[in-house]
Amino acid sequence: MIVTLKILHLLALAVAFGLTTANLLIFRYAASLNESERVPLGPLQRQLSAIGLLAIVLLWITGVALYLLIWLGAPVSVWFWVKMAFVVALTGLAITARKTASAAIAEGKAPPAQTMRQYAHLVAVAGFGAVVTAVIAFNA
Repeated sequence: MIVTLKILHLLALAVAFGLTTANLLIFRYAASLNESERVPLGPLQRQLSAIGLLAIVLLWITGVALYLLIWLGAPVSVWFWVKMAFVVALTGLAITARKTASAAIAEGKAPPAQTMRQYAHLVAVAGFGAVVTAVIAFNA
């Protein structure tokens, strides 16, 4: 059970990072376009964002399950809590980015390319921080 959860956790992480990278590439490309040319990219970005949020939900489910099965009641290092801060930041940023893009798309506009690009960069940084601190926390 624990091995299966770890596999699902790592696969969800890979999907989340892959979609963040894809969105960064799309935002870079979209920045060179005018707003009317960016509008058709909205549905693609919306789908990638939805799948990314599903990956984050799966990360939370598997992460909580792993914590309960392995670490519940055991002392955890401060690095675990630093990792959790990165995970909470990543989740909040992903949700905020999704809401920002969805609001623009609902109005028939392209998501604001520079703002979305900044969100994607921050999500990537938070994800990187979560991975680095997880490695430290679970190998200390």
